[in-house]
Amino acid sequence: MNEIMLNDILKIPHSKVQDYKIRFMVSNGYTEPLLTMTTNFNQFLDWVGWKGDKDNLSRPRVIGLVRYYTVSPEQWVFAGVYDVNKKTNYDDIKNNVAYDLIPVPEYENLIGRLILEYKNTTQQLKRNAENVLDDIKVVEILKKPYKGIEFTGYNNINLTFQELEVIIKNSVDEWKRKLENITGIYMLSDRNTGKRYIGSAYGQEGIWQRWSSYIYSQNGGNKELLQLNNNYIRENFTFTLLEWYTIGTDTEYIISRESYWKNVMMSKGKYGYNDN
Repeated sequence: MNEIMLNDILKIPHSKVQDYKIRFMVSNGYTEPLLTMTTNFNQFLDWVGWKGDKDNLSRPRVIGLVRYYTVSPEQWVFAGVYDVNKKTNYDDIKNNVAYDLIPVPEYENLIGRLILEYKNTTQQLKRNAENVLDDIKVVEILKKPYKGIEFTGYNNINLTFQELEVIIKNSVDEWKRKLENITGIYMLSDRNTGKRYIGSAYGQEGIWQRWSSYIYSQNGGNKELLQLNNNYIRENFTFTLLEWYTIGTDTEYIISRESYWKNVMMSKGKYGYNDN
């Protein structure tokens, strides 16, 4: 079977390829562009339109690709094709958003759905299309735009704050159904310090509702976490499910299991964020 290449789908005429730049977007050290694309598309467009000291988008159109970081450094998610317009104060802008980007309508329904493969052998992330377009392979076409990591079982839940944010803010059906119907014990881990926080959800408050409170407040109302900067929590914390039970499980039992895990993980005092 012949491979399907990106331009087999985009169908950009050879005579027009030199009108295009391709922008490969990777983590800036704090945030993955794929997560930004799924939760705040306007902010994502600012990412595409960011300018350094040079004219980064020096052609009329740009094709955006974001690293599919949960799968492979050589896989990318299609992020659209855009007309590029320099802002009126372009010459005064350094290290900021310098371009207005207008989505090309014929490609909008492909955003987040084309999974691509390309090994970028240089450090240059803004490439002339004629040098790379014919080498970008389509490996999958999703039925719906990418909305986060797939649910693979309660035993496998270990999500960064930003990964969970994508799931919660997009109300991803499978995750929502699975987490709404269980209570249990969970752990928040600070990847920077190694400190942990043990918490629980019980009664009719499922894990989904409890974790949603963290996503929308950053700290979930926990006393020790309130002392931390919200951005710090967003950039450094992970969520892990330790034990889970059906809705209606005895509250006192869940609280006793929470205490057990606090002792096991030494999450009180200098080793953690639990205050009791």
